[in-house]
Amino acid sequence: MHLSRVFLLFVAAFLALFNLTFAMEMQPSSLLQPCISIQPLNQQSNHTMLDPREDSILLHCLIIQATTAFIRVGNYSVPQNIISCSPTVAYSYSFDPPKTLPVQGAVSECVFGGRDNSVSFCAFAKSEGNVVHFSAAVSQPDLDKFKKLPFLSTTVNFDFNGLLRAFAFRAATAFSKSVTDPGELRRRVFTGSAKYPLCPFFPATDPPCRLM
Repeated sequence: MHLSRVFLLFVAAFLALFNLTFAMEMQPSSLLQPCISIQPLNQQSNHTMLDPREDSILLHCLIIQATTAFIRVGNYSVPQNIISCSPTVAYSYSFDPPKTLPVQGAVSECVFGGRDNSVSFCAFAKSEGNVVHFSAAVSQPDLDKFKKLPFLSTTVNFDFNGLLRAFAFRAATAFSKSVTDPGELRRRVFTGSAKYPLCPFFPATDPPCRLM
Protein backbone atom coordinates (compact mmCIF):
# COMPACT_ATOMS: atom_id res chain seq x y z
CA MET A 1 0.00 0.00 0.00
CA HIS A 2 2.85 2.36 0.91
CA LEU A 3 4.68 1.61 -2.36
CA SER A 4 1.51 2.23 -4.36
CA ARG A 5 1.07 5.66 -2.74
CA VAL A 6 4.71 6.57 -3.47
CA PHE A 7 4.31 5.47 -7.08
CA LEU A 8 1.12 7.52 -7.52
CA LEU A 9 2.78 10.61 -6.02
CA PHE A 10 5.74 10.17 -8.38
CA VAL A 11 3.44 9.90 -11.40
CA ALA A 12 1.47 13.00 -10.32
CA ALA A 13 4.66 15.02 -9.84
CA PHE A 14 5.99 13.92 -13.24
CA LEU A 15 2.76 14.89 -15.00
CA ALA A 16 2.71 18.29 -13.27
CA LEU A 17 6.30 18.98 -14.36
CA PHE A 18 5.51 17.84 -17.93
CA ASN A 19 2.47 20.10 -18.13
CA LEU A 20 4.44 23.10 -16.80
CA THR A 21 7.26 22.52 -19.29
CA PHE A 22 4.78 22.12 -22.16
CA ALA A 23 2.93 25.30 -21.17
CA MET A 24 6.18 27.28 -21.05
CA GLU A 25 7.17 25.98 -24.49
CA MET A 26 3.78 27.03 -25.87
CA GLN A 27 4.25 30.65 -24.71
CA PRO A 28 5.25 32.96 -27.59
CA SER A 29 8.83 34.16 -27.30
CA SER A 30 9.07 37.84 -26.46
CA LEU A 31 11.54 40.43 -27.63
CA LEU A 32 12.96 42.73 -24.96
CA GLN A 33 13.81 45.99 -26.64
CA PRO A 34 14.25 49.67 -25.78
CA CYS A 35 10.93 51.39 -26.26
CA ILE A 36 8.81 54.49 -26.15
CA SER A 37 5.72 53.68 -24.11
CA ILE A 38 2.63 55.87 -24.21
CA GLN A 39 0.54 55.46 -21.09
CA PRO A 40 -2.45 56.95 -19.30
CA LEU A 41 -1.71 59.58 -16.70
CA ASN A 42 -1.50 58.14 -13.18
CA GLN A 43 -0.63 59.21 -9.67
CA GLN A 44 2.80 57.59 -9.67
CA SER A 45 4.22 58.90 -12.94
CA ASN A 46 3.19 62.20 -14.47
CA HIS A 47 4.52 61.47 -17.96
CA THR A 48 5.04 64.78 -19.73
CA MET A 49 7.56 63.81 -22.40
CA LEU A 50 6.25 64.58 -25.87
CA ASP A 51 7.74 62.30 -28.48
CA PRO A 52 6.84 62.49 -32.20
CA ARG A 53 6.40 58.70 -32.18
CA GLU A 54 3.40 59.09 -29.87
CA ASP A 55 1.30 59.96 -32.92
CA SER A 56 2.41 56.76 -34.66
CA ILE A 57 1.46 54.68 -31.62
CA LEU A 58 -1.96 56.25 -31.17
CA LEU A 59 -2.81 56.13 -34.87
CA HIS A 60 -1.78 52.47 -35.04
CA CYS A 61 -3.84 51.62 -31.95
CA LEU A 62 -6.83 53.87 -32.76
CA ILE A 63 -10.26 52.30 -33.27
CA ILE A 64 -13.08 54.35 -34.84
CA GLN A 65 -16.65 53.09 -34.78
CA ALA A 66 -19.30 55.33 -36.31
CA THR A 67 -18.80 58.72 -34.60
CA THR A 68 -16.72 57.52 -31.65
CA ALA A 69 -12.94 57.24 -31.29
CA PHE A 70 -11.51 54.60 -28.96
CA ILE A 71 -7.95 55.33 -27.84
CA ARG A 72 -5.63 52.50 -26.87
CA VAL A 73 -2.08 53.02 -25.64
CA GLY A 74 0.96 50.96 -26.55
CA ASN A 75 4.70 50.43 -26.89
CA TYR A 76 6.99 51.45 -29.74
CA SER A 77 10.18 49.45 -30.28
CA VAL A 78 12.99 51.89 -31.05
CA PRO A 79 15.35 49.46 -32.86
CA GLN A 80 12.76 47.57 -34.93
CA ASN A 81 9.83 50.01 -35.33
CA ILE A 82 7.40 47.48 -33.86
CA ILE A 83 4.19 48.83 -32.31
CA SER A 84 2.17 46.75 -29.85
CA CYS A 85 -1.21 47.96 -28.60
CA SER A 86 -2.95 47.40 -25.31
CA PRO A 87 -6.15 45.34 -25.65
CA THR A 88 -8.01 47.75 -23.37
CA VAL A 89 -9.31 51.19 -24.30
CA ALA A 90 -7.76 54.00 -22.25
CA TYR A 91 -10.40 56.58 -23.15
CA SER A 92 -13.01 57.28 -25.80
CA TYR A 93 -14.90 60.28 -27.13
CA SER A 94 -17.44 61.23 -29.75
CA PHE A 95 -16.80 63.75 -32.50
CA ASP A 96 -19.59 65.98 -31.20
CA PRO A 97 -18.78 69.66 -30.57
CA PRO A 98 -17.97 70.83 -27.02
CA LYS A 99 -20.84 71.03 -24.54
CA THR A 100 -21.60 74.20 -22.62
CA LEU A 101 -21.57 73.25 -18.94
CA PRO A 102 -21.56 75.15 -15.63
CA VAL A 103 -18.14 75.61 -14.04
CA GLN A 104 -19.61 75.04 -10.57
CA GLY A 105 -17.93 72.10 -8.89
CA ALA A 106 -14.96 72.13 -11.26
CA VAL A 107 -11.31 72.59 -10.26
CA SER A 108 -9.09 75.04 -12.12
CA GLU A 109 -5.38 75.37 -12.83
CA CYS A 110 -3.40 78.11 -14.57
CA VAL A 111 -0.06 78.37 -16.34
CA PHE A 112 1.78 81.26 -17.94
CA GLY A 113 2.80 81.25 -21.59
CA GLY A 114 3.30 83.47 -24.57
CA ARG A 115 6.56 84.89 -25.82
CA ASP A 116 7.56 86.35 -22.47
CA ASN A 117 5.47 84.03 -20.25
CA SER A 118 3.23 86.96 -19.31
CA VAL A 119 -0.07 85.55 -20.61
CA SER A 120 -2.12 83.34 -18.31
CA PHE A 121 -3.95 80.26 -19.56
CA CYS A 122 -6.43 78.53 -17.26
CA ALA A 123 -8.72 75.53 -17.60
CA PHE A 124 -11.41 73.85 -15.52
CA ALA A 125 -11.90 70.11 -15.08
CA LYS A 126 -14.67 68.08 -13.47
CA SER A 127 -16.13 64.60 -13.72
CA GLU A 128 -19.47 62.80 -13.77
CA GLY A 129 -18.93 59.10 -13.15
CA ASN A 130 -16.20 58.03 -15.55
CA VAL A 131 -16.75 61.00 -17.87
CA VAL A 132 -14.21 63.81 -17.53
CA HIS A 133 -14.93 67.32 -18.82
CA PHE A 134 -12.22 69.94 -19.32
CA SER A 135 -12.99 73.47 -20.42
CA ALA A 136 -11.86 75.90 -23.05
CA ALA A 137 -9.05 78.25 -22.05
CA VAL A 138 -9.71 81.38 -20.02
CA SER A 139 -7.33 83.97 -18.63
CA GLN A 140 -6.65 84.13 -14.91
CA PRO A 141 -8.35 87.54 -14.39
CA ASP A 142 -11.51 86.10 -15.99
CA LEU A 143 -11.70 82.92 -13.90
CA ASP A 144 -14.55 84.19 -11.74
CA LYS A 145 -16.46 85.86 -14.58
CA PHE A 146 -17.77 82.74 -16.28
CA LYS A 147 -20.66 80.67 -14.95
CA LYS A 148 -20.60 78.38 -17.99
CA LEU A 149 -17.95 77.39 -20.52
CA PRO A 150 -17.53 75.00 -23.45
CA PHE A 151 -16.20 71.64 -22.18
CA LEU A 152 -14.75 68.68 -24.06
CA SER A 153 -16.16 65.43 -22.67
CA THR A 154 -14.20 62.17 -22.55
CA THR A 155 -15.08 58.71 -21.21
CA VAL A 156 -12.07 57.59 -19.18
CA ASN A 157 -11.52 53.88 -18.51
CA PHE A 158 -8.52 54.11 -16.18
CA ASP A 159 -8.40 55.12 -12.52
CA PHE A 160 -8.25 58.92 -12.41
CA ASN A 161 -8.99 59.36 -8.72
CA GLY A 162 -7.23 62.53 -7.53
CA LEU A 163 -6.16 63.55 -11.04
CA LEU A 164 -8.68 66.28 -11.92
CA ARG A 165 -6.24 69.06 -11.06
CA ALA A 166 -3.58 67.34 -13.15
CA PHE A 167 -6.04 67.18 -16.05
CA ALA A 168 -6.84 70.89 -15.68
CA PHE A 169 -3.13 71.76 -15.50
CA ARG A 170 -2.30 69.70 -18.57
CA ALA A 171 -5.20 71.28 -20.48
CA ALA A 172 -4.00 74.77 -19.55
CA THR A 173 -0.46 73.81 -20.58
CA ALA A 174 -1.70 72.57 -23.95
CA PHE A 175 -3.60 75.82 -24.51
CA SER A 176 -0.42 77.78 -23.69
CA LYS A 177 1.28 75.86 -26.53
CA SER A 178 -1.49 76.95 -28.95
CA VAL A 179 -2.97 73.43 -29.18
CA THR A 180 -6.59 73.60 -30.33
CA ASP A 181 -7.33 70.23 -31.99
CA PRO A 182 -9.75 68.26 -29.74
CA GLY A 183 -7.98 64.94 -30.30
CA GLU A 184 -4.54 66.41 -29.60
CA LEU A 185 -5.86 68.19 -26.51
CA ARG A 186 -7.17 64.91 -25.13
CA ARG A 187 -3.88 63.16 -25.86
CA ARG A 188 -1.96 65.79 -23.91
CA VAL A 189 -4.47 65.77 -21.04
CA PHE A 190 -4.90 62.02 -20.55
CA THR A 191 -1.68 60.38 -21.74
CA GLY A 192 2.04 60.87 -21.90
CA SER A 193 5.09 58.95 -23.00
CA ALA A 194 8.22 57.71 -21.32
CA LYS A 195 11.36 55.90 -22.41
CA TYR A 196 12.10 52.47 -20.96
CA PRO A 197 15.35 50.51 -21.39
CA LEU A 198 13.48 47.25 -22.03
CA CYS A 199 9.87 46.47 -22.95
CA PRO A 200 8.47 43.06 -23.92
CA PHE A 201 7.20 42.67 -27.47
CA PHE A 202 5.41 39.70 -28.95
CA PRO A 203 5.78 40.11 -32.73
CA ALA A 204 3.21 37.44 -33.51
CA THR A 205 0.63 38.76 -31.07
CA ASP A 206 -1.13 41.94 -30.12
CA PRO A 207 -1.17 43.18 -27.29
CA PRO A 208 2.23 43.44 -25.60
CA CYS A 209 3.04 41.77 -22.32
CA ARG A 210 2.70 45.01 -20.36
CA LEU A 211 -0.89 46.20 -20.18
CA MET A 212 -1.14 49.95 -19.65
